[in-house]
Amino acid sequence: MSAALAGSGVAVSAYLTVTGLRGAPPVCLAGDCAAVAASRFARFLGLPTAFWGLGLFLVVAVLAVAMARGGVRRVDGPLVFLGLAVFGAAFSAYLLWVQAAVLRAFCAWCLASDLLWAALVVAAAAGLRGR
Repeated sequence: MSAALAGSGVAVSAYLTVTGLRGAPPVCLAGDCAAVAASRFARFLGLPTAFWGLGLFLVVAVLAVAMARGGVRRVDGPLVFLGLAVFGAAFSAYLLWVQAAVLRAFCAWCLASDLLWAALVVAAAAGLRGR
């Protein structure tokens, strides 16, 4: 399940990264994605903010697959996985706050990413509990 959640995050972040690199707003079925994409928060260190999320989702996806296949130590893997998921969720929470308090505009794609990070934290915590 964790690999599927992270894979979904890879897809969302990849789409937002590509649209950000092209300088076009993402297609948005709900919210004001164009306003969020045009904000100063849409780029970090010269790259779309989603690019950094894509990198973290990729790392988490690879780790989830490796853990499922038994390729990671049972002691370290789940703890690292939880730490990465918490970091992703915390940064997503910050960006959600930016959308609400600063931009007063929400991006449906960003909200999907936020939910995926929250679900990954729950899955990671459940994985630790099940050890």
